[in-house]
Amino acid sequence: MQGLPRDYDWSPREDLADAPGVRLRAKVGRRIENRRLALGMSQCELARRTGIPQGTVSDIVRGDCGMRLDRLFVFAEALRTTPSKLLEGLR
Repeated sequence: MQGLPRDYDWSPREDLADAPGVRLRAKVGRRIENRRLALGMSQCELARRTGIPQGTVSDIVRGDCGMRLDRLFVFAEALRTTPSKLLEGLR
């Protein structure tokens, strides 16, 4: 298997950064982060309550990675809210 060329451009692609799925991930991440802050909870505490590694929690709240549907429910429970509240009004 041949690897990527040595001069491969690793910078984020503009066309992908503005894709609808990427924007939605970022919006959900902000909702999770805002709720966590409203509760006065640290990111480490959120990670402990969800059982999700802190690095992954960080990636999710920044919108750097997607999340499975079951994790949305786990976040909602840890944040004392509902999945529908975390998604309400998002497009």
